[in-house]
Amino acid sequence: MAAATAFVLLVPVSALAQDSPTAPSEPLRVELISPRVGDFVSGRVEMRAEVATTQGAQVLFVEFEVDGRVLFADAQPPYELVWNTPEVAAHTIVVRAFGARGEVAEHVVKTEAPPDVTETFRSRVDQVEIFVHVDGTREVDPGGFRVLEGGIEQPISAIDHSEDLPVAIGFMLDSSGSMVRQLGRAIDTAGSFIDGIMQQEQDKAFVMSFADLPSVLQQFTNDPDRLVTSLELIDSGRYTRLYDSIVAAAHQFDGHEGRRALIVLSDGRDSDSDAKLAEAIAAAQRYDVAVYPVAVGLSSRYFRERRVLSRIAKETGGELLDLSGRDNPRRVYERIARDLREQFRITYTPLHPGGDGEWRPIEIHLADAERNKQRKLRTRAGYWAQ
Repeated sequence: MAAATAFVLLVPVSALAQDSPTAPSEPLRVELISPRVGDFVSGRVEMRAEVATTQGAQVLFVEFEVDGRVLFADAQPPYELVWNTPEVAAHTIVVRAFGARGEVAEHVVKTEAPPDVTETFRSRVDQVEIFVHVDGTREVDPGGFRVLEGGIEQPISAIDHSEDLPVAIGFMLDSSGSMVRQLGRAIDTAGSFIDGIMQQEQDKAFVMSFADLPSVLQQFTNDPDRLVTSLELIDSGRYTRLYDSIVAAAHQFDGHEGRRALIVLSDGRDSDSDAKLAEAIAAAQRYDVAVYPVAVGLSSRYFRERRVLSRIAKETGGELLDLSGRDNPRRVYERIARDLREQFRITYTPLHPGGDGEWRPIEIHLADAERNKQRKLRTRAGYWAQ
């Protein structure tokens, strides 16, 4: 799914009664400051909550829920979430504040759908964002890239470094019976990776495990302690539903901004998935998620498994990495963190904006091809236009 420069249209409706936040007499009081009851929201929506405490209460975190789905848990004030929604529709937004002594406060806000969604709401200038890694350099001239969509060169709007952009990371571990022992050392050192990659207040991550079914152990949060603690919940299973789990993980990124990456520790074997390999890749592509498979204990003789993991990485803009019994997992984690920090973000306006869900292949080239012929570029293969 291509990233889009959309809009937020906030129209207060004074005639509507606002849902009341938790009563002030309670230890915690939370209120969603933006958006408000009756607003029309679409595109890039900046959510902000405020918490007041009495009776010595301490706030652990604030949770943002949209239409029954928890999107983010913010452990540090200001309590904020940037959410992207492609359509103008009514939404139910709930913010909950959790206290150190078990207190819970919540505030419910219902936004509105306009009575007649006209062409004004649907018309926008589509912007496609592509993250590109160039081997061997972090310096490229502003005019140093060429973007081809379907073989036709596209006008580039902006090029910038990704190191200052927020990152949304999914950490997914294969917990099938054959993997549990091999994952031990990787799990033990996962905390250092999480601490290293979460460098800004807006950075966030979630943790999943998968075997018989994908299981979200921790929703998106910027609290490293909660992420690390969730790793203790991993339990083994019989099957390895790798493809189904990638699809489920991709959906977790819905509405989240910035660089999106899914780190999958697995041996590359899939069993009993309903989804096919192509469907798993397409799901990651729709949400602009670069997948970084980490092949755990997978020697070169496992040709098919390595080919599967390599294809997932290549077609989503990620990279296949290896973790053997002799490797230090920190080396793998540091490689991924460095890769995410050293990318370029290219933004361009398609000559044919919009779309009906069709696949549009993308090629990225360095403008001075002769001078840069030794440098390899890595990016996603295209996007689903809609």
